Amino acid sequence: MVPVWRAAAPAIDFLAPDIYVPNAEEVMRQYASASNPLFVPEARFRAGDAFLAIGGFGGLGYNVFGVEEGREGNQFSAARSIITSLTPEIVDAQPDGRIFGFALDPQEESISTELAGTAITVRNSRKLLEGMLLDAGVRVPPAPELLEETVAATHGPTPGDARPFGMVLAISPTEFIGVGQGAQVDFPKPGYDVELDAVRELVVTDAGLQEGRFLNGDERLEILSDKHISAVRVSLLISAG
Repeated sequence: MVPVWRAAAPAIDFLAPDIYVPNAEEVMRQYASASNPLFVPEARFRAGDAFLAIGGFGGLGYNVFGVEEGREGNQFSAARSIITSLTPEIVDAQPDGRIFGFALDPQEESISTELAGTAITVRNSRKLLEGMLLDAGVRVPPAPELLEETVAATHGPTPGDARPFGMVLAISPTEFIGVGQGAQVDFPKPGYDVELDAVRELVVTDAGLQEGRFLNGDERLEILSDKHISAVRVSLLISAG
């Protein structure tokens, strides 16, 4: 019906979908275009969809229905806090295509893109770990069940988002901000050696997003936590192979 609305009501600035269907990404794709910026005023509690809307489709905003019903510490609130803190970087990156939002199917192993001339591969951390342990003859136990997102759901159960999700912003060809949960971000460059020169966690405070610890050793094997939404600033060291 979008073409009908455009013809019959040309003064409308943009058309905004309420999204309650499982395939939210497809709905976003239908609405996001050069003539219709994506804005989602109402949707389910699903944190990964917020990153898809803002990072994947250049969204102006995203909100859930009944936000006041969210339990303390729910995923969407954590996602909202980080996305809001990154507003200046997001606004700068969206027009140049220097931002990538993702929400992998739980069985999907990886997805790739390119930002600022640098290739990026996002991998499913759990699938990656399962493969490594199975090669060693160890079976991984099932993932723990996530807490409900709300305390009094108006529209029935609202389970947490078990998908690997988040977004990557390119600050420069060698500096990136990664945000999300359950994902490993790699920067392959054929013919070159690419190393993580520095990985620094970013922490949401009352004053906005602040730099925290430098991550070293095994912490770099999973720069986006599998247990909660996290954010990091990554600097690359690229040299000829």
